[in-house]
Amino acid sequence: MNAGDGYKVPRRMTERYGAVTEITDELCRQHLNDEYADLSRKMAAALTIDRPSPLESGRARSWAAGIVYALGRVNFLSDSSRESHMTMSELCEKIGVSQGNASAKSREIWSRLGLMQLHPGRNCLSPSPRNRDTGGPCSSSSQTTSTAAASIQ
Repeated sequence: MNAGDGYKVPRRMTERYGAVTEITDELCRQHLNDEYADLSRKMAAALTIDRPSPLESGRARSWAAGIVYALGRVNFLSDSSRESHMTMSELCEKIGVSQGNASAKSREIWSRLGLMQLHPGRNCLSPSPRNRDTGGPCSSSSQTTSTAAASIQ
C-alpha cells in the first residue's frame, strides 16, 4: 500500500508509519532540510516491511529519534562544516527523548538495514554531487537477508 508520500507501507503499519513520520517531518522541516525529511520517510517505510516490524513496539517518538539519529550518523550530522548540522544531544532534546534511547533505536536500525558511515550511495548529504545521485543513505548495492534492507536498495 502507498503511504501517500510514494513509499510502500503495509496496511497494518500505515498508522504507525504516519505517527513516526509526522515527528521526523516536523523536526526536519524546522531544523534540518527536505532531504533529511524524505530519507527519514524512506527509512521508516523500510522498517515497516519486516514482520514483526520494530516500529510496532516502543514509542513513535523514540523511533523517530532513532531514524534521524541513524541518518545523522551516516551523514555526519554533528559536523559543523555541513549546511545542515546539530549535535546528537541537540537532536534528542528537540525530539524529546534521551540520547540513550535514540542511540539504542539507531543501533537497531543500523543492524537491521546494514548501515555504515561513508558507504557509497548512503552518504548522499555530502557536498559531492556524485554522492547525491546515488539514491541516498538508504540505498546500497550490497546483499542482505533482511526484507527491510532489501526494500530500500
